[in-house]
Amino acid sequence: MAKRYHNVPDLDGDLTPQGGPGDSKSLGADGGEEVGTSPMFLGDSELELFDLWARESTAISGTKIKYYSQDQSNSTYDPVYGEPISMSYRGPFELDAFVAYPTSTAETREEGAAIEWRCDMWVARAEWEDRSVPVPIEGDIVEFWDIPFFDKFSMGKGDPNFGGYFFDVIQVSDDGHLFDGAAFVGFTFQLKRYTAMTPERKLFQQGTEGACP
Repeated sequence: MAKRYHNVPDLDGDLTPQGGPGDSKSLGADGGEEVGTSPMFLGDSELELFDLWARESTAISGTKIKYYSQDQSNSTYDPVYGEPISMSYRGPFELDAFVAYPTSTAETREEGAAIEWRCDMWVARAEWEDRSVPVPIEGDIVEFWDIPFFDKFSMGKGDPNFGGYFFDVIQVSDDGHLFDGAAFVGFTFQLKRYTAMTPERKLFQQGTEGACP
């Protein structure tokens, strides 16, 4: 029987530390200075690939939204309590997002009945940056499901430029960190719509500026 030989590749070059300080995890130090990095280090070098996956998934199976960002420099706040007196918004910025179906809670008060709707939303960070949307904060407004059925519930049903379902952003956080590092892929939002004080009332009363295509 003929001998069988295994062609084992030379891995010395692949296992040689590469890169430099700040590129990834240091393998050691020589005189107090970093001397190399491991090619196996799980860093953010593949962030562009993860961004591509995130944007493709929301573009294929997501929801078209319009995002209204607070213009804090042109808004007025109470000097004592810091509460907004008059609000100004920039937008709308059109984005692709994942929107969970809203759930509702009804209440009855002396003033009448009201319903609170809540849902979660997710937007890819790369989508956000490419559209040049300001950093998301609590108090921004989101609009989606612009169809006749939801238009009739909107305060702006008489305005052709407004329609659909409007929600307040009550919490926003970064999401999808690569290997628990600083680089992340998207934003997670918690949204709320309260029928006693709908978000679109703030838009119609104060208007918006800097509309985006």
